[in-house]
Amino acid sequence: MWGDVFGFVDSAGKSIGLIGLDNPAIISMPLAFIGIIVVSLLDNSKNAIAERAAFKAQNIRCQTGLHE
Repeated sequence: MWGDVFGFVDSAGKSIGLIGLDNPAIISMPLAFIGIIVVSLLDNSKNAIAERAAFKAQNIRCQTGLHE
């Protein structure tokens, strides 16, 4: 639909994207993961600090089933 509106159409009349890839997930998925990592590392809220502090105990419970 947007190909018709903005003129992103190839010679056969098929709509193409801004970046002419057959599989745009090749670019969008790694960018999404990088964005998730960057945002989570930059989060310094009280909740994020508490989650980081609780991670070690949660990891031990997850891997062994034992409680500290």
